[in-house]
Amino acid sequence: MSREWVASVSRDRRFGGVRWDRRIEVPVVTLDDLIARHGPPAFCKIDVEGFETEVLRGLSRPLHALSFEYLPAAHDAAVSALDQVERLGGTRGYEYNYSPVETMRFASSWLDRAGLQRLLEQRFRPLGRSGDVYARARLL
Repeated sequence: MSREWVASVSRDRRFGGVRWDRRIEVPVVTLDDLIARHGPPAFCKIDVEGFETEVLRGLSRPLHALSFEYLPAAHDAAVSALDQVERLGGTRGYEYNYSPVETMRFASSWLDRAGLQRLLEQRFRPLGRSGDVYARARLL
């Protein structure tokens, strides 16, 4: 659903064999709509191939915990999603971590937003290592 994301990852050699040559229509609902129907989740994994910021814009309140995919080739899209998560956090805010590739292990201790962005830009983006960003609400 994001032409910009497709354009950015298509330049990455790891996506060289991927063809984005067909369209399908799918129903779309907001996270607010899902919460109204099912209640707030304990954890929400957002994996929508570059549409993370738009998904997060469909959320009007912070969640306890969430994650979204990070691809170095689409670094700016991940930073945009991170900005949106930070706005959702309000005064309580979030703390962040990162799990490279499919390791299911955190790369560091929990960080503030600036610390996570430095970790991604200085350690994982240069290596081309994708993974998942995790956010959890700060305890009061």
